[in-house]
Amino acid sequence: MKVRAWNAFFAMVLILAFFVLLYLPLSSPVGVFNTPDENANYFFAKTFAERGELSVIEPLEPLVDNVIHPRGVNVVRGFLVPESFLGLPIFYGGMIRLLAYTGQCQAGSAALLTLDCGLPAILAFLNIVALFCLLKIFKFFFEKTIARLALLFVLTNSIFLYWSGRPFMHNILFLDLVVIGWGILLVTVRSKIDTRWDMVAGLILGAAIAVRPAEIVWVSISTLAIILMSEFSYASADSPSRKRRILALGQRCFKAALGGLIILVSLLFFNRELYGNFFGSGYSTTESNIVVAESAVPQLARVSLAEQIFLPFGFHPLEAFSRFSKYALGGLWWYTAPMLLGAVIVMALWCVKGAQAAEQKARRYALTWLMVSMYLIIYYGAFRVEIFADPRHPLGSSIGTPYLRYWLPIFVFGAPFAAMFLLFFYRLIISILRRATPYTQVKRFLTAFGMTVLVVLMTVLSLRAVFWQGTESWLNIKNNLFQFAEIRERAERTTNENTIFFVPHFADRIYFPKRRVVVDVAGKDTIQILGALVNKDYPVFWLRGRGEILLKETDLKKAGLRLLRRFDVDPKGKIYQVIKGLLPNTISTAR
Repeated sequence: MKVRAWNAFFAMVLILAFFVLLYLPLSSPVGVFNTPDENANYFFAKTFAERGELSVIEPLEPLVDNVIHPRGVNVVRGFLVPESFLGLPIFYGGMIRLLAYTGQCQAGSAALLTLDCGLPAILAFLNIVALFCLLKIFKFFFEKTIARLALLFVLTNSIFLYWSGRPFMHNILFLDLVVIGWGILLVTVRSKIDTRWDMVAGLILGAAIAVRPAEIVWVSISTLAIILMSEFSYASADSPSRKRRILALGQRCFKAALGGLIILVSLLFFNRELYGNFFGSGYSTTESNIVVAESAVPQLARVSLAEQIFLPFGFHPLEAFSRFSKYALGGLWWYTAPMLLGAVIVMALWCVKGAQAAEQKARRYALTWLMVSMYLIIYYGAFRVEIFADPRHPLGSSIGTPYLRYWLPIFVFGAPFAAMFLLFFYRLIISILRRATPYTQVKRFLTAFGMTVLVVLMTVLSLRAVFWQGTESWLNIKNNLFQFAEIRERAERTTNENTIFFVPHFADRIYFPKRRVVVDVAGKDTIQILGALVNKDYPVFWLRGRGEILLKETDLKKAGLRLLRRFDVDPKGKIYQVIKGLLPNTISTAR
């Protein structure tokens, strides 16, 4: 009966989580996003779904020295290409092409509808599958009570919920694929399924690395550790010969590696086609104006391939752990503190001799998690994200902080330790009550009720952080997106498709891809670029605001240009059209 009750409860929680994850994507305006990365991923996923390509020609780039592109997009040989990792747009675009093909309709006609409506539901379903696999992983290493409680903690983890509601960021798709791949590896060894499924797991893990190649080191090492631990557990039960164990282990590693290499080699050819180099990326390309000495350059562009793989941002452990303390403990204290305390308790208890076989598996899991966590903290903690923060909203310990999504694997795979801390605390209270006074069913109920209240409180804090707290909460993002959609719609209505907007950093996500944008002209001659466009009769608009591209009145006059205020494009009067200057006054107005 307890098993049935748990299964019913688990099913209800999963159904509720499914609809919660769909709230932000389906309640927000179509095709409008809060970050340039999401905007660029959407654009290239749609392009890949429609044409099977990840590049879009921009014929004006030679005229303007490659400045026409938003953040998240780079320019190579006159083509707009992804600046970020290629796996997500290929995965989403390929999925849409597959759905369009099976539905016997053209990919182009189905792409936009599937991206806007179907894809969030598909990702939410993928989340559910990943959670099921995660439960299998937890059960393999821990007792059922801990595994179930750990999964409940993952479901109520604010970072997991928050980024699951933003499907065009890489992190959740990457984590889902990793969990599913590892789940298959463990299921095959436990159920004695044909080990050809190891190749399927390798394909899925290869896709995960394609989504975020920066994670290749710890994912590869952890995958090897999982195969070793699972094979060791299985082999110790049947006691095969040493030679057979080594042979079985080698076969599994080879099949998983082969599956992963199939995906990664394909990714290398995509890199070569787009960037002219098998190991090239949008971060390291220097053809556009992204990499200049005076700007906040992506740190990956300054290091070698080996450094990009292992520690691209340098080795700064004190700085890294300081950031973990600030953002993880400061922004997610109700989850991080029990997780860390649980890990400490586990390590302390394992110092006692006589650990059972089940405890040995949990110990191996804990040691692997600890090493991976240390690596991720040092790896991403050295990245100075603050220099890329929006000046209007300085980087704080809010839920949208990039560090928290970088460290998401720490929180997800650390959930068993939060569960162990809660159970340890629960059993400690029961033990104290039994020694102090006669233990009754009423006291047992009150203790269990108190633990339930604690879990509910953690859930409420997580939901508050996701929906309401801070400038990057779902509700605030939703309000921003509706404002962006209104601005974009007005620009579409009052300008033509050939218009180029020169905008501050915060505005490129608003106008692109409906209109061309220039967001960074550092190291370039802005007046010369404006003159070249205006003389070719292209409509050029300049948006004033914090972080605006600076234009001097004297420079405009010398170039024979002037600014015409366009209240029809922006009622607040912050948008000016750059036109040929025939009048003595520099700034005119038009209503």
